Amino acid sequence: MKNMSISIIDMGSARIKQLISKELNGNIVISNFKEETKLSSYLINDNISDEGIDILFSSLKSCIERIRDNGVSNYIVVATEIFRKAKNGFEILSNIKNQLNCTPNLLDPKIEGEIFFESINNKMGINESESCLIDVGGGSVQIIYRNNTSIISSIGTGTFFLEKQFQGKFPASSSELDMMKVFVKEELQKAIPISSSKKILIFGSNCMEDFIKSSLNRLGKNDSFGKYTIEDIQYLFDNIILKEFDDIKNYYPENQGFMYGADKALLNVLVIAEFFKSDYIIPTNESVSTGLAYLAINNSEYLFKNGIEISAI
Repeated sequence: MKNMSISIIDMGSARIKQLISKELNGNIVISNFKEETKLSSYLINDNISDEGIDILFSSLKSCIERIRDNGVSNYIVVATEIFRKAKNGFEILSNIKNQLNCTPNLLDPKIEGEIFFESINNKMGINESESCLIDVGGGSVQIIYRNNTSIISSIGTGTFFLEKQFQGKFPASSSELDMMKVFVKEELQKAIPISSSKKILIFGSNCMEDFIKSSLNRLGKNDSFGKYTIEDIQYLFDNIILKEFDDIKNYYPENQGFMYGADKALLNVLVIAEFFKSDYIIPTNESVSTGLAYLAINNSEYLFKNGIEISAI
């Protein structure tokens, strides 16, 4: 019988996201948690500072304690963009292994993309000829699509990176948003010199579907059954930019803090949709974490083949 219980700890540029999947009365119950770290803010001279490292370790200890409290024995710790960029990233990961007795896995961007693809394909199935997938993170954005072969690209235009690089204070000004758009376009053209037309853009992270649905409903847009036009997303973007936090926080009351980065997430989506000449956008709550949980339960050979280790309490 498969072990249906697993926890995923995803150490990102802005926060640690934790997923706990366990079997309860024959059903799989998934719970999501987060620990705010803002690690990119502590990247000084290309090194994560001691203060940032202390915050990271404290948050990781909370995640591991949560695993124990939930009666889960196996978990996967993954590290992404911020640890690839920081000069002391490998040293920090080594210290995590030695001090917390777990193995952090530094994911290659292409492996991140493959895992995200598996998560989406498991949830809804993908028509590869007409779809492009993007996974919007704090540090980077993974882009997955297929022409004759599968292509996975990574661009450093994550929400927290754009905020740190271009934004002085919240909300971002019109000129700052314009600079972000130019930057995303330039990074896209470097990563994908020749674009192709993809009718559907599927984009995710662990709350995108809920955020889009909640926000558009509050703006009087009827539920589109999970499929939105470019005009719908542009309308939402236009209604959240240049506004103070108190004016938009209730667009997504379940996770108000998400609104600090929502404009940067939608900006990425709109620029990439224009690049691929997409007509429709499908947001999803699927993520690298849900993909890893699915693979750990159903295809652990993939994890082994790619050197992704499972830790145990």
